[in-house]
Amino acid sequence: MIYRTLLLLLCVCMALPVLAATSAETLQLKQFNALDAENLREVVPGVWSMRHINGEHTTAMVLHVAEGQGQTLPVKKNIHMEEAVYIIRGSVRFFAGDGTFTRVFREGDLFVLPKCIAHWGTFGYDNNEETIMLSVFSPVYEEYGPDDAVGPVNELLKKLKQARNTIDYCEGRTIE
Repeated sequence: MIYRTLLLLLCVCMALPVLAATSAETLQLKQFNALDAENLREVVPGVWSMRHINGEHTTAMVLHVAEGQGQTLPVKKNIHMEEAVYIIRGSVRFFAGDGTFTRVFREGDLFVLPKCIAHWGTFGYDNNEETIMLSVFSPVYEEYGPDDAVGPVNELLKKLKQARNTIDYCEGRTIE
């Protein structure tokens, strides 16, 4: 129950700039149930699903990695602006920088990753369990495109296939 409360709090915080700038008569909230797999889009069928919502200044994204699939998922390093992460279910072994920083995050853990830090993770780290993670990016993660875009699937598939991730929002650096 606590993770639903924290998830709600993060989503409300994301919507605050929209609420402040919009009258109650014209308010249109974007929403979906992050725990219902039917609301997510498959990136790798049977393995990895996700969905995102853009606010005026932020993007909220839910990532779902199926049970038994996380430890073999070939996720590459990535780098972007600030990201807040909440582990809804499961576990993630998180790596940052050159890989010397590592920490295991589990259900209920929340952390903020500063901008321009190379990072990656192993999902389902504890027991190769199902893992669901909420990430909130600021500013908007433009790589994902509009809310209804199929683009995130294509961009994430490119990341999985690349020998390195060259998508970098931090001074044009390339990460190995």
